[in-house]
Amino acid sequence: MDKPSMFEQSHSLIAGAKIIIDSDGINDNGVRRKPSTPVILSCAFAIEVCLKLLLIQETEDAGHGHNLEVLFEKLPKELLNRIVDQFLAQNPDENRDSLNTNLSNHKNIFVNWRYAFENTNLLECSPNFLYSLAYSLNTFIEENYDFERNDNGWLTVENS
Repeated sequence: MDKPSMFEQSHSLIAGAKIIIDSDGINDNGVRRKPSTPVILSCAFAIEVCLKLLLIQETEDAGHGHNLEVLFEKLPKELLNRIVDQFLAQNPDENRDSLNTNLSNHKNIFVNWRYAFENTNLLECSPNFLYSLAYSLNTFIEENYDFERNDNGWLTVENS
């Protein structure tokens, strides 16, 4: 797998989610709304790609599937502790128990939300948690690994 492109894809997904979060939303019949599905799916997929990138980098086994909890727990213990410490430092309202609970609650978020219309159960999630975890993982990778940057996952916007 192309590790620099994995990093770029996760970085691009998080940037896309942030653009939506920071936007004014759209006018939907007189109500200002921000679409939640693209934020949720982008963050969930970014988390998955980051975890698989870390697994490839550290264990040479990318893991399989979309279960975020399983992928997270496959990380080497020392690496996992460093990631959790950084996440908690960036998110002072969280603790190890709440991180574990949120991760468990969101473990199948990508699978559940990508075809949300097929699900007959109420779908719940915390876009804030997903964005925070995706951002934290991406920041951790950026600060601790030296991947050559590339344009995979990005469109170049020309200044006019």
